[in-house]
Amino acid sequence: MAVLPEHIERRVTECVEERGLYLLEILRRGKQDSTILEIIVDGESGVTLKSIAELSRAIGTIFDEDEEAISGGYRLEVSTPGLDRPLEHHWQYRKNIGRLVHVLWQEDEGKNRTELFRLIGVSEGEITVEKHQNVKGKKGQKASANSEVLSLSLHQIERVTVEPEI
Repeated sequence: MAVLPEHIERRVTECVEERGLYLLEILRRGKQDSTILEIIVDGESGVTLKSIAELSRAIGTIFDEDEEAISGGYRLEVSTPGLDRPLEHHWQYRKNIGRLVHVLWQEDEGKNRTELFRLIGVSEGEITVEKHQNVKGKKGQKASANSEVLSLSLHQIERVTVEPEI
């Protein structure tokens, strides 16, 4: 079952895209009289608090204008994906070049492997990562001559998440 009626979801998608953002997911939780609608968005250049606030008002207006959107009371939450959310789109990989990432992938022998890397490149169909050496480097820094660099096909990859750096 769809989270929202199709015509409402289309309007929400258009509203998000008009602001240069991508709609990643719409989640609906709670009971009918206290529904929580979570709209998860992201953008190639990041998402500002101001754009989240504007988007929240615009989507709220869409819901308020159409009684079919949500019956009963609701709480709208517009947010960006958390760090634990896997990267799914090519632009998300590009956006995170230079950052630490946890990669779960399948080796040629069919064995699953997970490791911490620095994402150093993205091309059509693959990512290039540098094995994390646990030394402080600068974000976006090129791989050093003695580091282990690996190219992984997107078909091998099962999950990539961004690791926060402190």
